[in-house]
Amino acid sequence: MGYANIEHEVPVNENSVFKIGSLSKSILATGMMLLVEDGLVKLSDDVCRYIPKLRAQSQGITIEMLLSHTAGLRRNPVNENFFAVGSLQAIVDTLENWTLVDRPGESFSYSNLGYFVLGFLIEELSGLRFSTFFEERIFKKLGMVRTRTTSAYEIIKNRSASYFVANNSVLNAGDLIQFRPSGAFISTITDMLIWDKSLRNFSILSEDGFDRMATPVRLRSGKASSYGFGWYVFRGRHDTILFHGGGLWSFRSYHLFLMKAGISIVVLANRRDTNVKAITTRILDMTAPEIAADWAEATVAVQSDTNNP
Repeated sequence: MGYANIEHEVPVNENSVFKIGSLSKSILATGMMLLVEDGLVKLSDDVCRYIPKLRAQSQGITIEMLLSHTAGLRRNPVNENFFAVGSLQAIVDTLENWTLVDRPGESFSYSNLGYFVLGFLIEELSGLRFSTFFEERIFKKLGMVRTRTTSAYEIIKNRSASYFVANNSVLNAGDLIQFRPSGAFISTITDMLIWDKSLRNFSILSEDGFDRMATPVRLRSGKASSYGFGWYVFRGRHDTILFHGGGLWSFRSYHLFLMKAGISIVVLANRRDTNVKAITTRILDMTAPEIAADWAEATVAVQSDTNNP
C-alpha cells in the first residue's frame, strides 16, 4: 500500500486523500450533463451564447466539442502560473486573443483548457461557485464525504503528500497552488468507488445521459473519435471500456470501467514514477482475463491520438 506521508510514516488507507488529476473530467462532464438535463443548456449550443467575447474566435465551438476535446483549443492556457490561485474569469478573459490549433470538430486534440471553459460555464449557468455546485449536486448526495475541490491552503484531514525520485532519492514534490478545473478534485479510494457505483445505478445522471457520455463523438469527417465526455471509450469484442488516466504534479491516477462485466478498477498514487496504467492492466488480467485483448486494443487506439494524457 505504501505511505501517504513518508516523513511521518503514515501508511495509506482507504481514507487517504489524493489529487485525482484528470479523473476529475468525468465528474465535471457529469456536472455539465446535469445542467443539460435541467434544460439550462444544450450540447449543440455555441459557446458564444454564454461567452460573447469569443464570437470572433470560436468558429462554432459547441458545448459538445468542449466536452469531447474536439473544439480545436490548445492543450493548456497560455502563460499559466501553477503557483498562483488565479480564477476562471481571468482565463476566459484571455481566450479572445488565442488562435485555434484546428477547426472545431475537425479532430481530437486533448485540451485541459476546454475543461477550464466548461468550469466557467458551470458557474455561469448554475449561479453557484464551482465547488458549491459539485458539493450540492454530486458529492453530498452520494455521501462522498472526503471528495471536494482541491486547495493548497485549507486543512484537509488525511491529505497525502506527493513525491518524485531524483538521483535515486525520494523527494517531496511540494504542492500545486493553481485551481485547475481539468483536474479539480481530491478524493479517496472509498469515495471513488462510491462515484463508480453511482455511474452504474444512474443515481446522479440518467441512463440516457450516461450513455451519451459513453458514446464516442464523431468528427466532421464522420469518423468516431476515441473520446466521449470525460472518458476515453473503446468498444471491444467482449465489452465497452471506459477509461481515463490522471497526472497532476506528482499524483497519478487511473479509472477503468467495464460497462457489461460490471468491473471497475481505480488506482490512486502519490509518487510521480508510479505506472498506474500498468497496475490497472495487471489487476484486469487477474480479474477479467477475457477482456485483456480488448484492453490491449483500447490502449493502442488511444496512443494513435496525437494528444493523449
